[in-house]
Amino acid sequence: MSSVYAATYIVARPRDLARPPCPTKLAKRFADAVRREHWPYDVGDDPSFYAARKTGGAVTWGICRPDLRNALQVGDVVAFFGRRKLPDGNVDYCFSGYATVGGKVSQADIWPEDGSRCDYQRYLNLLVKRRGERFSHYEVHPGKPHPDWLWRVTCKDGHSWVKADFGTFEDPDCSKSFTPGTDVACSGEPIEFAPNYVVFAQGSPETFIIAEPPVVAHYHRGPMRRKNGRPTQWLPQ
Repeated sequence: MSSVYAATYIVARPRDLARPPCPTKLAKRFADAVRREHWPYDVGDDPSFYAARKTGGAVTWGICRPDLRNALQVGDVVAFFGRRKLPDGNVDYCFSGYATVGGKVSQADIWPEDGSRCDYQRYLNLLVKRRGERFSHYEVHPGKPHPDWLWRVTCKDGHSWVKADFGTFEDPDCSKSFTPGTDVACSGEPIEFAPNYVVFAQGSPETFIIAEPPVVAHYHRGPMRRKNGRPTQWLPQ
């Protein structure tokens, strides 16, 4: 039986943009789209709403929420909600659409050994690039790199490792690399990719991305208070 998940992502603001370590033309055009503040994209284009729209390819998910990406099965549905922080400190949540999992691959599969091209090599939600037998930390989106890049492309299933076991590969500036099956985590286990780069089915009704995402909820810093004393109030739209 298929499952349905709700996932939020942080809507990119112009102030969130940074020069990527490995800039591309598509990344530059994406940054321009964020500055225009028209569609609620994630700063890492993850899910890849922008890349899919510009290339005509499938929407993919490859950086954020590795816990959920690892758990997803073919046929599962994810409803995406963009979390946009407003200048007054309040937050709007917009419904960006839903997508059905069509398949899952590892990020190694995006860079075949024979050097052939893969459509997803142009996408912005990547974490690695093949360099012969090694894979380098590689991020092209106009946001800050993910120091825990290697943890995000692996999976705990079948392994005893935890996130801390990848501490020696922490990398805030895309300068490190590793060889699958040869380099090991601190747990002593050889590091291997997990098939957690999610490729969503194309076309309605399996996947439907909204052209003008509506605001469906609003977080307001109002008079209601939680037990910890922080003011909060949810206002339905």
